[in-house]
Amino acid sequence: MTKPKRAARATRKQSLQKHCDTPPPAYRRPLPPAVRCYPPATHLPASPPAPASVSVRASPCLSVPVRVSPRTTPHATKPPCIFFAPSRKPFVPNIFTINQPSKGTIKCQTLFHLTPDFHSTRAGGAQHLPSAEAERGTSTNTTFADVRDTSVIAIKCQTLFHLTPDFCSTRAGGAQHLPSAVSERGTSTNTTFANIVTYRKFSVFRRVESGVGGRFVITPHPLPPHTKMAALVIAPQKTAAQLKTAFPPKRSEHHHAAHPFSCSLCRTAAVYWATHMSNGKNAPTLLEHGYITLATVTPALHLGDVAANTARIKAAAALAAAEGASITVFPELCLTGYSCGDLFYQETLLNAARDGLAELAAATKELQSTLVVGLPLAFHGRLYNTAAFLSGGRVVGIVPKTHLPNTGEFYEQRWFASGRVWTGGETASLGGAEVPFGSDLLFQAENMRECVVGIEICEDLWAVEPPSGRQALAGATVLCNTSAGNELLGKSGYRRDLVVQQSARCLAAYAYANSGPNESSTDVVFSGHGMIAQNGKLVAESERFSFEDTLLVTQVDIRRLLHERRLNSTWFGAEAPHFRRIPFHLEVPAGAPQKLRRRVSPTPFVPADPAKRDENCREIFSIQAAALARRVRHTGVKNVVIGVSGGLDSTLALLVCAETFGRLGLDPRGIHALSMPGPGTTARTHGNAARLCQRLGVTLREIPINAAFEQHLADIGHDAATLDLTYENAQARERTHILMDVAGQVGGFVVGTGDLSESALGWCTFNGDHISMYHVNIGVPKTLVRHLVAWAAHARYVGDVQTVLDDICATPVSPELLPPRADGTISQETEQIVGPYELHDFFLFHFVRAGSSPKKILFMAEHAFAGKYDAAIIKGWLKVFVRRFFAQQYKRSVMPDGPKVGSVALSPRGDWRMPSDITAETWLRELE
Repeated sequence: MTKPKRAARATRKQSLQKHCDTPPPAYRRPLPPAVRCYPPATHLPASPPAPASVSVRASPCLSVPVRVSPRTTPHATKPPCIFFAPSRKPFVPNIFTINQPSKGTIKCQTLFHLTPDFHSTRAGGAQHLPSAEAERGTSTNTTFADVRDTSVIAIKCQTLFHLTPDFCSTRAGGAQHLPSAVSERGTSTNTTFANIVTYRKFSVFRRVESGVGGRFVITPHPLPPHTKMAALVIAPQKTAAQLKTAFPPKRSEHHHAAHPFSCSLCRTAAVYWATHMSNGKNAPTLLEHGYITLATVTPALHLGDVAANTARIKAAAALAAAEGASITVFPELCLTGYSCGDLFYQETLLNAARDGLAELAAATKELQSTLVVGLPLAFHGRLYNTAAFLSGGRVVGIVPKTHLPNTGEFYEQRWFASGRVWTGGETASLGGAEVPFGSDLLFQAENMRECVVGIEICEDLWAVEPPSGRQALAGATVLCNTSAGNELLGKSGYRRDLVVQQSARCLAAYAYANSGPNESSTDVVFSGHGMIAQNGKLVAESERFSFEDTLLVTQVDIRRLLHERRLNSTWFGAEAPHFRRIPFHLEVPAGAPQKLRRRVSPTPFVPADPAKRDENCREIFSIQAAALARRVRHTGVKNVVIGVSGGLDSTLALLVCAETFGRLGLDPRGIHALSMPGPGTTARTHGNAARLCQRLGVTLREIPINAAFEQHLADIGHDAATLDLTYENAQARERTHILMDVAGQVGGFVVGTGDLSESALGWCTFNGDHISMYHVNIGVPKTLVRHLVAWAAHARYVGDVQTVLDDICATPVSPELLPPRADGTISQETEQIVGPYELHDFFLFHFVRAGSSPKKILFMAEHAFAGKYDAAIIKGWLKVFVRRFFAQQYKRSVMPDGPKVGSVALSPRGDWRMPSDITAETWLRELE
């Protein structure tokens, strides 16, 4: 080591010891390169500040430990700035203003230890925290207050834990589990948090992605995992110029004007964003999976003050870009204000709007984001209410409003002309450049050609034939509405329905940005109602009546929309109108997170809302009963035969039979329930099946299959001690043989019990339980079967029947084809063999219903099941699903009739046609 390096090292060490309390001995040890801090701590103050109350915060998506050395956490002045530094190289810092630090809460599912600093474990400083009852369960709640600026909290936990922000849990999706990580010395999770603070509405600490030669990003929202090591530096707050000197920018900066703290919005946002440092092993981006991040913003308007509005819009656009938004939509006439009245005739206002538009257009290059902004624009002697599409530092195109309201409180025709006066092909001169102008414009991303943006303005949506309908038929997948709709009693619900329904009709994403209450309230009030919908579902909705800037950010799945269009013959069969397609480059802002912000349900077949779930169960149960009743009436039989095992599937089918006979007024004794115990039958399932049949009043017949099964094995020369597939399948076929013969005996037909998930995986015996005269459960996935039985237990039955059904719901899923354990419990649990049904149903939904690729399904599953299954487990079971789904098509090709109850079905006659001899290699290669 050279003398200058030794001197610099000694200087840093002396400065560090000067400004910290008595450091532990380990401070004298050299740190590995991966945790050295940049820049050196020589600029820190001479005396430490008084202890401050700092909030302990963390991302709900953090999944890897971040180790922080005490050397990297010296004292800082108040208020501090927080910098996350990668190893060795300087970077563009992240600046946060600390307002009112508040308490943070850590919820842990087990007892854990806190240490006041990084080395207290060695010093015996670890303390045991008593557990406390949480509001929702048995979690441990511990509140940290008065955490000193230099404190480092090390959490050691033997199980999964999660952290909840105080007042941003709604935005962040609430508390979520954190996957455990394996430490160097054992199986406990070691995670270190230091000076994790709060600023206004966001948590500072979200996701750190770093490593030697790796990527590094820190934003106020989560990033994907891959973190290896990060150093944390606490420094006094500096000006922009001082920070630029200390941390020279690498690739990108995002700031407001010359001073980053000149407005409250920029103080809320991170002003500088860290630079990506790629190691050549980047995770797939959201764009690669077909996701686009959309935002709607209602800025705090200054009515008539275009310069102030321009600055406000620019700051809000910077915040949206920091949140990862590629396209941000602002309200109607937001540069001037919608309620300016006859001031729209003033050249001063119109010229200021043009100047503001030019400034915003130039800002998009630095923001790396696309903006849709409303303004009044004079063109060929007429004044238009327009929306400008800004991207790449320029005005890409201008769309005028088509439908102008002129009734009641609206009188836009007093000032504006309709865009219908121009047939197309026009350009407007702005800043010496000719810009496409007209209502026939669509904007297509060059780097993601599936992203085609159409624009309509406020009343256009309320018209009999909204322009967005024609835009969608011409290929638009993202529809933007710049709006200034006033608020009336009940209007918000009607507006919401319009947005949702239009997104459904157009099979598109719809972003709606509305003017806020800072507009004039002379006669009406505006609420700032922002919404983003996708194909008939409201994905995100903003708070109304806020006088502050309101930002709404989420992602939409463009490829899912295209899949829906390919499936819809009504849509693709319609005539496509002619539109001009204007190219632009769809950018992802630097530092934007490559993680989904929107929730992906781990149970797509089962609604999370209990009321909606009960409603669905009631509807499905009625569909099943009506379908079976139609078949019974058609055949004219008075008897049906069903095999009962005490499992979920046969229980649901039996309940449907009882409901059907009740509706038809038939004697329930015409339901012949056959219990056929075999070598694998347990006392629990056998007893539940018998008790349920007795309580329902159906005819119960018990026909053991042991003797016939053993004789069959002897006849074919199979050793009964060999517990292979032949051993298992012979039992299933023996039971089907009995069911078919009894059906002929009583003059009825066999009701099958297999479900949709078993059909997808081929988890049924060909010519065994795979066959029946009518498969009443074939449209119901396994994850929903359990909920249907539980719903029936509490919505249809009481007493002993309810008790039996509850126990059946608690029984592990099993075909019971192998002998039970010595204690009489089930030895063959399906989900340990073929995989968790919640994963397979997730795969099934997105593969069949959404047409997603295996790579995209894996990406979504990692997001949906974060904290429950790690990526390797999900990937392994996804491969199993793909192999089985392709290999078992021959069983589905000859499947019996059965009712479709949801949007996913596998009937070869209507929903899924696929060759039985096709290979799955193309799909499996995606996962390699």
